[in-house]
Amino acid sequence: MRGNPKSKSFRSSRVAPPNRNLQLAHFDLLITERDLAESKLKASEERFEMIFKNLDVGIWSMNFPSMEVVFASPALEKLTGYSIQSFLTGEMPWSKLIHPDDYNEYVALQQKLQHGEMIQHQYRIMDIHGTIKWIEDKTFPVLNEDGHLIRLDGIVQDISERKRYEERINYLAFHDYLTELPNRRLFDQRLEELISNYQSDRDKFALFYLDMDRFKFVNDTLGHEIGDALLREISQRLSSIAGNKAVFRAGGDEFTIIQLNIDAMDPVMFGQEVIHEIEKPFEIEGYELHMTTSIGISIFPDNGETLKMLKMNADAALFRAKELGKNNVQLFTKSLNTESYKRFTLESDLRKAIPREEFILHYQPRVDTLTGEMVGAEALIRWNHPSLGLVSPGEFIPLAEETGVIHDMSDWVIRQVCQQLQEWKEAGYPLVPISINLSEKTLMKADIVEKIKRKLARYCISPSLIEIEITEDSLIKNEGTALATIQQLREMGLAIALDDFGTGYSSIGYLKKFKVDCIKIDRSFIKHIDDNIEDSTIVQSIILLAKGLRLKIVAEGVETLDQWEVLKYLNCHYIQGYLFSKPLPAERLAQLLRLEKLLPVPDVT
Repeated sequence: MRGNPKSKSFRSSRVAPPNRNLQLAHFDLLITERDLAESKLKASEERFEMIFKNLDVGIWSMNFPSMEVVFASPALEKLTGYSIQSFLTGEMPWSKLIHPDDYNEYVALQQKLQHGEMIQHQYRIMDIHGTIKWIEDKTFPVLNEDGHLIRLDGIVQDISERKRYEERINYLAFHDYLTELPNRRLFDQRLEELISNYQSDRDKFALFYLDMDRFKFVNDTLGHEIGDALLREISQRLSSIAGNKAVFRAGGDEFTIIQLNIDAMDPVMFGQEVIHEIEKPFEIEGYELHMTTSIGISIFPDNGETLKMLKMNADAALFRAKELGKNNVQLFTKSLNTESYKRFTLESDLRKAIPREEFILHYQPRVDTLTGEMVGAEALIRWNHPSLGLVSPGEFIPLAEETGVIHDMSDWVIRQVCQQLQEWKEAGYPLVPISINLSEKTLMKADIVEKIKRKLARYCISPSLIEIEITEDSLIKNEGTALATIQQLREMGLAIALDDFGTGYSSIGYLKKFKVDCIKIDRSFIKHIDDNIEDSTIVQSIILLAKGLRLKIVAEGVETLDQWEVLKYLNCHYIQGYLFSKPLPAERLAQLLRLEKLLPVPDVT
């Protein structure tokens, strides 16, 4: 049967509608997905635009060699004060913003871009209001297939605040925080310059060492605040009468003066003038204070042609002035024996101290600021002299460095610490890392890394239990050798701490270059952190700087609960000082190792 054609057509028409419905549904789905994608894209673009407009970093792009700016982000307008349009039209080319003193260096660096080198540098600009700003500039060259420069893309950032912090820290490195006078480091630098530039007798100069008589009595009797105010007054008087002479604070109640052109005024006469000025009464917070000073003088080159000898002879003259009853001036003469009998005997005895087992180690705990948990300890050497008793480290360590005994002494300390850690481990005590101070000269020894490695292996001590403390001067004076040594020590697994931070050069560049793990804020900044806004601001800046560089921070010389509270508020990681413990013999520290946390000592005086 052939069937009815119409019925066949009818069957076809009944099948078609579902197919069309499916196509329409699929089409609707495609439209929905497209709309959804467009909506998401639009939202992303809006978010990107919002982020882009609020970026603090300026972004720009220009064609080369026409130097036509083809793109400038809103942050450039905020940074410079000039409109984006002024950059795009060429009305305000970037080069016109650059500070004149930095322009030549800026232009010289641009040459690298033509060779395909990215440049990153810092320089100053002057915005529309004439305000000087420091910026960090990263410029990326874009080359064509032939290797020719066709475009420059750049990112600029305002780093003025960071520069202010750096300048403040660098200033503190060369100036005394209390009196604002140049410090010992700048004093040594100035002397070195004068000695190296010496040409004839016309370049002779006098070096004065001043020590304030009875200052310790005033400080101990009336308190540190009065003592500090007195030191500021003394520094102002010295500066007022110095004229063209340079005045420095060497530390404590000691000052130094450099007098050029000594023919114009006899050094002894100037010394007498200083004595008369200091003898005038000081009026400080209702107290009338009477002070005197002892002065020792050495002349370059007559009394020494090296920094060391010149300072030593001035110190000998000062010692003589004190022997003669204080409040007088003494000029160095050959009759003054620069190496006193005590110094001679100390040097002789120092060489025998290790074989005679006269050295001992004390350990001062390092405490977590928030929890009070002991997280480490610093090993501190003590000399128990058979006849003199405990000799101050400030007296025998400089002598050890001058005589070379410091190397044997450092070797003894490293061995003793490793041996002590082994004994504690075998006795089942919980262990904490121990910090060892290395002097500048020891750090420079070629075999120091190998010596430490051998001792760790001999006593089966993990490198993570040793931290090496070094000073900023050690890094700066011997940069190449120090960098190599530090890298090797860190590769072994030892931590590196920068000691007495803030008293040396304190360069941010050195912190980045040497990759230290920890910085120790010098006690001079901690002493008045609870009642001196400048000190607390400096400490806060150092802490922020260290945390930005992912370094641990230790505050040294913490003695009061108020200081502790301030450091907790500033989020300092660790503290060390008499508040929790003075340096202890090994057996006493072992008792503390078993404690969950240390409690403040009620009376640290």
